[in-house]
Amino acid sequence: CSVACGSGIRQREVECVYRDQIVDASLCPESQKPKIQESCTLLACAFWDLLPWSSCSASCGSGVQRRMVQCVRGSNKLIVGERECKEEKPKTERTCERDPCPNAKLEIYWATGPWTECSQSCGNGTQRRIVVCHDHIRELGAEYCTQIEKPPNTRECNIRPCAQWSVGAWQPCPATCGIHHVQRRRVSCVPIGKKKEIEINSVLDELPEIDCDPAAQPEAVRNCGLKACPVEQKPVYGNWTTSGWTENMP
Repeated sequence: CSVACGSGIRQREVECVYRDQIVDASLCPESQKPKIQESCTLLACAFWDLLPWSSCSASCGSGVQRRMVQCVRGSNKLIVGERECKEEKPKTERTCERDPCPNAKLEIYWATGPWTECSQSCGNGTQRRIVVCHDHIRELGAEYCTQIEKPPNTRECNIRPCAQWSVGAWQPCPATCGIHHVQRRRVSCVPIGKKKEIEINSVLDELPEIDCDPAAQPEAVRNCGLKACPVEQKPVYGNWTTSGWTENMP
């Protein structure tokens, strides 16, 4: 049967046989062909039968409720072993809350929520969270927690310093002529508020370059823009001489 319990179907192979050999189905009368499948019914499936919850065990404050959970089978709910029920067994016990007991000392405290993200992506920002007065059941008005120190609902945050590019003066060109000479300058990533122009070899509170915008990074090397050096003239020590032209061959 196609199921382990309840109603399903079962199938079988049906073949045409002639002289103990399987032949084409067209050689057997179609009207006499046996059924390939039929319905089947097994024992009814077992299931969890849930009885109503009992009354709360306490008349005030916190208590417990219980219920009976049985594994049964069929419409008449015949009780069977729990392993016959394949699904997880439902809970048979749960807590229940009644009104606070008279003169009971309740635990009252400040409940805090998670911190928000920092209000700034760099530099000084602020994080916030919810802080409410609470007991073991519900939220209360702030006046119930006046005798308890309230946790802060804001705090400062600084993910990373805000940064900018700072540059030094260009170094002198190493020559007075030549088209391939370059000059250099210092380019640093520094906290905002530092001077944008710095002296060569000055000491700064430098930050990693990834803290500054790479698209705005100033150039640190440039061509001096000098003219080409003049070609040196070689000294002349002699003159050219020529022989006579050759005569025509006879």
